[in-house]
Amino acid sequence: MKRALFIFIFLLSLESVLGYIDPSTGGYLVTSFWAFLLGIFAIIGMFFRNKIIDPIRRHKMLSLVVFLVLVLGFLGFQQEEIIFFDESLSGVQVYNSEKAYDGYNLYNGKLIDMEGNVVREWDSLYMGILLENGDYIAQEYYESPKFGKYTFDDEVIWEKDNYPIHHEIIYEGGKIITFTKEVHEYNGRKVEFDVIAELDSEGNEISRFSLWENLEKLQEFHKPLELDKEKNFFIPETHKKNESIWGGEYDYYHLNAMQILPESSASRASEGFQEGNWMLSFRHGSMIFILDKDTKDVVWIAIDDHVDGNLEGQHSPQMLELLLLLNLEVEKKFS
Repeated sequence: MKRALFIFIFLLSLESVLGYIDPSTGGYLVTSFWAFLLGIFAIIGMFFRNKIIDPIRRHKMLSLVVFLVLVLGFLGFQQEEIIFFDESLSGVQVYNSEKAYDGYNLYNGKLIDMEGNVVREWDSLYMGILLENGDYIAQEYYESPKFGKYTFDDEVIWEKDNYPIHHEIIYEGGKIITFTKEVHEYNGRKVEFDVIAELDSEGNEISRFSLWENLEKLQEFHKPLELDKEKNFFIPETHKKNESIWGGEYDYYHLNAMQILPESSASRASEGFQEGNWMLSFRHGSMIFILDKDTKDVVWIAIDDHVDGNLEGQHSPQMLELLLLLNLEVEKKFS
């Protein structure tokens, strides 16, 4: 027990560095907390050994009988639940035309009317958007290297065969905006950094905004993330993902949404909410940034505990017309 206490005190003395725990949430954590947990587990382990393991070793037969009784009792209370697909529940079940917006729904390459009928279908399924003239822009499937533009009858207008994109396709002012990635060696790891690419209506790339090239500028506004540390014991391999189509094994910001801000009442309240500015959602670190539409400078932020109740792994934030939900200025940076 004394040895466990010594290890506990030693581990707590290690340097504290901020970083996110889990790429799926982007929550912040002091990494010395891992040391705290190791110390706690060491103490619990010693207690478990002295009070449970050793007595079981001394009374093997009695322990085996108790274990079997508990297992059989547990299994006796388990009831297998079998759920069968009910075809009668397929399709639209409730449709109140007075409370539903009339129109069509586009989902996984299918255009569906209000009665649930598929009225048009495209081969490319992922992130599809339908333009006013009936043209359809989509990625072939999740993390496919192919995306393109198609007619309403699914004839190819143009396709890019080696241009994997992710999360977002936006059509604004005759331009297509989407995300791709580039991989760089960062602190001894193959790390993906997002790129916001703008293409013309013919699919030609006309500009790109690289988060890697602007990393130092963005890092001024947030605490260090886990990947900002050199590889060490406290970054478990569970945070390493399978190599993606881009070739990376880690993902730095994980850009998962963008909105080009519309004209709104918020534009009069803050410079950050001007029409045309870019609102970006970074899941890792639980961060929302707004960039100036022209300079791409950071003009507004909301990060993690800046917000009552905390941001945590947010997806697809949207500017609302009637309410300015957050009253944060970029000068406040951190609490």
